[in-house]
Amino acid sequence: MPVTATRRRSLTARLVETVRFYGPLGFTSFGGPSANLILLRKIFVIREKWIDDTTFQDLLALGNALPGPAFSQIAFSISAIRGGTPAAVLSFVLLTGPGMCAMIGIAFGVKRIPNTLPDIAFALFTGLNSTAIGLVSLAAYQLSLKVITDDITRLLVFLMGAISACYESQWLYPVLMAASGISTYLFDEATEYRVTRRTRRERIAESPVVPEQSEDIEMDIARPIPAVTRDSIEAETLHKRSVVTRRDSHCESRGRYPTPPPEASSSRPSQGNTSDDAGAEVQEEEPPYFAITVKQGLMICTGFFALLISLIVSRALTPRARILDFVTNLMLGGTLIFGGGPVVIPLLRSYTVDPGWVAPRDFLLGFALLQALPGPQFNFAAFLGVLVIPSQPFLGGLLGAMAIFTPGILLKLGALPLYQKFKTNGPVRSVLRGFNAGAIGLIYSAVYRLFRVGFVQGSTLDPGVPAAFRSLDQDGFWVSIVAATFVACGWFNVPTPVAILVGAIGGLAWYVVQQA
Repeated sequence: MPVTATRRRSLTARLVETVRFYGPLGFTSFGGPSANLILLRKIFVIREKWIDDTTFQDLLALGNALPGPAFSQIAFSISAIRGGTPAAVLSFVLLTGPGMCAMIGIAFGVKRIPNTLPDIAFALFTGLNSTAIGLVSLAAYQLSLKVITDDITRLLVFLMGAISACYESQWLYPVLMAASGISTYLFDEATEYRVTRRTRRERIAESPVVPEQSEDIEMDIARPIPAVTRDSIEAETLHKRSVVTRRDSHCESRGRYPTPPPEASSSRPSQGNTSDDAGAEVQEEEPPYFAITVKQGLMICTGFFALLISLIVSRALTPRARILDFVTNLMLGGTLIFGGGPVVIPLLRSYTVDPGWVAPRDFLLGFALLQALPGPQFNFAAFLGVLVIPSQPFLGGLLGAMAIFTPGILLKLGALPLYQKFKTNGPVRSVLRGFNAGAIGLIYSAVYRLFRVGFVQGSTLDPGVPAAFRSLDQDGFWVSIVAATFVACGWFNVPTPVAILVGAIGGLAWYVVQQA
């Protein structure tokens, strides 16, 4: 049958497609990274089918195993797979641009904002936080249904969530992710070894016993089949495993990134030469646009670490250079931060408030306003850049944003080719399975941490502190909003932007009732 090649889409068409889907996300991605994972999955996995669920889970695992904001990295990776590196860069700008510009604008006027915001603003923030926590809970639940496939993954989800809820440290997240990957790898290797041994024993036990034939008696009957021996079984097993290995490697070399869903292969029509499909045309798959090779990916990672080392050395040789200190600190922080927003805020405070570059009042006020803005919490670095470099505030904001985001983006660009090459490798799949389980456990712990600080109120103890963050269970109304968001979006298909809007209205309604 004739084969029709799929026409390669132009760069302009791919960029227009990126603007179409990522442009609105920059204005609707409220609630933090974990809450927006469910939005990405609905759009790009379920509705548009740009990638399959397995690839989405792998990208989530890689996002949690690498430093930087998980939400931005996953969105960046999806766009890279779909339209190539230029489309991925554009998607990153569209996702972070609105929130970043808003934070820069707030920083310009932060000195004119009173020390304490009105109570209605705190009620609005709390309503948004409650909705976000409901969305994070739903994302963790839905993803866990896909990730938990056996007892080891179920145990890892529990352990990683419990440990990260009890302890918090910069080194904890990468250690937990590494432990998860090693655990599933060892478990799968042990399981395969046990199954192989049991199969060999069963085949040996079921092999026929051949009686010894007398050499001096000749009978006109067929000679019996030789008995199966241990050596022959082992040789046959090794032969089959080598055939499977060669077949897998052959399939891997022909594979295309991303991995197609299992249904795709089973639903392909038969390739027999029947009269019905003799004249049918078969359309080839669209060629991949993400063309970075493994060698180029390693070069990107090497170049990034060379840049980081050069910045650290330059800072040591150039004392009292505030711009260089600030950029180096954020680059170093972006390299060390695993776990996203909940981890980045304390680190940014130590980098900017402790040296005296930013007043504690301005830091807390900006963090409170950050809760009402879309985009990743790493956008807070743009706000701090304006305050750290008052002589060139706009440049400071851009440098702050670029420094905090650059490590995660470059390392993800370097890691994607490695994932593309080894994603079908058995040991790699085992490690990724553990990464997936560990990532879901971290999301569950994020639910707990966000719940503990979701209730935003004006500080009554210290007038110099703009806001105080308390647990949502201080008022049952906020717990009800969390539960309502979980149920509405999970079972009644309420769109995420609508749920966020309803949460904001609920916060304002709570304020009106409190004032009555």
